[in-house]
Amino acid sequence: FWKGYLECHPEFSSHPAYNGLVREPHRYIPCKMFEDEGGVGKRRGMQVAHWSPLLSCKPTLDNRFPMYVVDNRTSLGSVTTKSLIEKLVWSWEVCLTGLWPEHDDAGSLLTGKRARYAASPLCGLFKLILIFVTMDWKAAVAAFNLPWHFGTTPSICHLCDAEIDGIKSFAQ
Repeated sequence: FWKGYLECHPEFSSHPAYNGLVREPHRYIPCKMFEDEGGVGKRRGMQVAHWSPLLSCKPTLDNRFPMYVVDNRTSLGSVTTKSLIEKLVWSWEVCLTGLWPEHDDAGSLLTGKRARYAASPLCGLFKLILIFVTMDWKAAVAAFNLPWHFGTTPSICHLCDAEIDGIKSFAQ
């Protein structure tokens, strides 16, 4: 997997884990994150995010691990999303070290049961590395505060500057 992935994604050479991954690719488990908006009943919306190993062949219920579920009624929109994304970034950085953290996401020294795990292996000899994020356009706009999207005119794509119509129409 990693040989093919690194050949197809030369930009990955700037990733902090690149050298370790090249030396010991068998120690890095590629993971993906999925986020989407869902509903409970007719009037309750929610944002749901989970992660899973990219190469798993297990049934969905056995390989999807929830990261957060946010009731839209209690969410403050991008304020809530920004905070969640910051926590996720910290969590994935911890997963990449392969060790239980000594400090929480705010930098405070852990105490109690969590402190006893500090610096011990998180996932045996393996490290989890997030390489793929899937979400619909609406969720991506909210999560990453994208300036261009389907609700702006004329540019609607933050990657290719596609437009609603004309010579750069996304439909063509």
